[in-house]
Amino acid sequence: MDVLTDVLRQLRLQNLLYGRMEFTAPWGLRFPNLKGYFPFYIVARGTCVLEPAGGEAVTLSAGDAVFLPHGGDVTLKDSPKSRVLPVDKVFPPCGEPFGTGPLRHGGGGTPCVVLGGLFSFDQGAFEPFVRSLPTMIHLKEDAASAGWFEAVRKQLNAEIASDWPGSKIVISRLADLLFIQALRIHLGTCQKAAGGWLTALQDPHLGPAIAQMHEAPGQPWTVESLAKAAGLSRSAFAARFGALVGEGPLAYLTRWRMEKADTLLQSRTPIEAVATQLGYASAPAFSRAFKRLRGAAPGSVRVGKVREQVAQPTA
Repeated sequence: MDVLTDVLRQLRLQNLLYGRMEFTAPWGLRFPNLKGYFPFYIVARGTCVLEPAGGEAVTLSAGDAVFLPHGGDVTLKDSPKSRVLPVDKVFPPCGEPFGTGPLRHGGGGTPCVVLGGLFSFDQGAFEPFVRSLPTMIHLKEDAASAGWFEAVRKQLNAEIASDWPGSKIVISRLADLLFIQALRIHLGTCQKAAGGWLTALQDPHLGPAIAQMHEAPGQPWTVESLAKAAGLSRSAFAARFGALVGEGPLAYLTRWRMEKADTLLQSRTPIEAVATQLGYASAPAFSRAFKRLRGAAPGSVRVGKVREQVAQPTA
């Protein structure tokens, strides 16, 4: 079971507001935090300084890509000393991706071209996954240039700069590929000591247990049976799981079951069938668990009333 694929498929990655921004020095823009979305930026030409709210500034060069999975205000500028303006004071608001052409701003000096966009998860935020993401994933030219990542980046630049038929859907798919590749590169470079769900996936003991839960969420798992799959004692498994994932294995299982329940309910699967598929003895038992975690009854999903999880999961 490829757990990362399972989670990304379940959360249904969405993207919007792509654009090509052409700057000339001096320039500086502040992009506001948009709740429910997180930004990414790719430098196609030149250099610039990116400063996330509350974080350290980083210098980006042509070919660098930055993803900010937890969102927040972001400042882009050509130099640390440049004046910064709110983006809505420079560029007009736009409900569609930046429109038919590039956005231009600056004083006429050294050029810099930045591709920008936003991601969200249509299914909401699966907390163990989101918590494990770093504040910033910075892919440098030397890391990004190997293999198809560089080709995808260049094609995205070309598509944004063009008005070719079907460019919007191509841009959307390419952006998805960039983020998934960013996750894969991060997985290959993150330190095991960092902890979190992504680290747990690579753990030789926890990884197999998590894969079992994802492959068969409806099985009557217990801490003992999951510990056996992990090749650990019950106490060692529970302690290791809690330390890395941030919650107990049965709480995690319940959380994942409710993520699967969202999709099943939205597809009009009867509540009784959802309960059976996810391992609950009855529809009322499933409904109680769902309401405990989601804060509303399963039936409300059918009319789109449930969105954010509002309570901590229990087994």
